[in-house]
Amino acid sequence: SKIHISSDLWTSPHRHGVLAVCVQWVDEDFKLQKALLGLPECKYSHSGATQAELIAGTLRKFNITAQSLGYYIGDNATSNDTCLEELSKVLEAESGAEYPHKRRRIRCIGHIINLALQAFLLARSKEALRAALEATADEPGSTMLEEFSQQLHELDPAEIAAQSDTTTHQEQRQEGRQEQPTRKSTHARGKRAATTHQQASNVDERFAGWQGIPALAKLHALAVYIR
Repeated sequence: SKIHISSDLWTSPHRHGVLAVCVQWVDEDFKLQKALLGLPECKYSHSGATQAELIAGTLRKFNITAQSLGYYIGDNATSNDTCLEELSKVLEAESGAEYPHKRRRIRCIGHIINLALQAFLLARSKEALRAALEATADEPGSTMLEEFSQQLHELDPAEIAAQSDTTTHQEQRQEGRQEQPTRKSTHARGKRAATTHQQASNVDERFAGWQGIPALAKLHALAVYIR
């Protein structure tokens, strides 16, 4: 079969960027084969053009041309679109064969799911919420959408988050100054947590994102604790 490639950029804790270039193909025995062709260092710039040069250099070492190259899999980022477009120009210049980069571009589903989950759990952008609202404007059952739209234009999520953070810091300072018996302290913390939640959730629970879903709120709190 043709040789299909994938790439992923990673930056080490010491700020060294490396680009993993992997390939997959089916051999003459109809068995799937995989290989890591290289880990070139990505210096200075992580742009799509820079990545294209590194990928082209790696493919050149293994005599992989536009004729034998199949599909490309990469994260759902605009830099990867640029990377494949620039790579197609290099391949065409070297071999004279056209590489249809738009048709051969496959977006990594794992990266898309990760972005969707982050947007769902950590959304603080009114523009993103408005875009989601516009995307579902033609869906049946407009009552909830109308209520959501009203809440969206009346309240600023950033202000709600800032108010929640301020309240939390004030409570933490209060706890440091006060020493009470265990039972009373536990009861007070529970009462204060309920007050904080009530102040932070000025929007209807149906429109509050992860804050309105107890299981996700618990997961978010656990993730913050682990970090």
